Amino acid sequence: SNLEKRFKEEVGETIHALIHAEKLEKARSLLISTTLAINEISQMCGYPSLQYFYSVFKKEYVTTPKEYRDQHSEALL
Repeated sequence: SNLEKRFKEEVGETIHALIHAEKLEKARSLLISTTLAINEISQMCGYPSLQYFYSVFKKEYVTTPKEYRDQHSEALL
């Protein structure tokens, strides 16, 4: 649509890409700053299934959410 085109021209990426990036950043932040279950984080960030969340997260960060948490959340122990 015209709005989507204008958004991309102004921001430099599509609204869908921006939402995707924000959801992943929220998930990444929750993984390292809380002890919430990964399934709960997945749901809080708007992913329809845990499997899909793992797939999208791994594609972006080249590691699973669990591995990411294990590597980056020593301060919570």
